Amino acid sequence: MAEKPTGSPGELPYRQDIFAGRYTLRVSDHALREGHKEGIRGKDIVYIVMTGEILERYPKRRRILMCGKYRSTNLPIHVVCDYTDLDELVVATVYIPSRENWSSYRRRRWAAH
Repeated sequence: MAEKPTGSPGELPYRQDIFAGRYTLRVSDHALREGHKEGIRGKDIVYIVMTGEILERYPKRRRILMCGKYRSTNLPIHVVCDYTDLDELVVATVYIPSRENWSSYRRRRWAAH
């Protein structure tokens, strides 16, 4: 299960904060493979990063979860980006949110323990 994000939505970094000082956006091989399984192309992943909304942040791992809509089908897409590198933002993985784990494409279902 994913690490539960910290902070309130108001504390989420803005897009310009994530890109500040970074000169490169790289889509990892893993993200490309996972996207391919879902029918998502590299240019669609980049589109989500550039236009999507930051949903969650994981400061300990220096990652964010972004979401956006697939342009041709309006299907939601989630993109996890790693901002550990000061020069490069890396797309770590990409997926279409499942109804089992998400009540909507923007709201996670947390399992009660």
